Amino acid sequence: MTLYYILDRVVYQAPSLLSALKTRLSRCISAMHSGFAQLQADLDPLARTLKASKAPPQGQQQEAAAGTGWWYSRHPP
Repeated sequence: MTLYYILDRVVYQAPSLLSALKTRLSRCISAMHSGFAQLQADLDPLARTLKASKAPPQGQQQEAAAGTGWWYSRHPP
């Protein structure tokens, strides 16, 4: 069954329910994808800054990897 509607004295064929839902979901997904991409771009410098501030100095990284250093001397495995 085909449905039609009239707008400003022009007759249009109404889209099917499947077509309308596909279009709306596609637009919604596209908008969400754009929003998350923008959010990731905005937060990426913050993540790099936090990662750099949490990283121990170079000498401490080697001690932790070797299983030595002040933590291991106070808390043996």
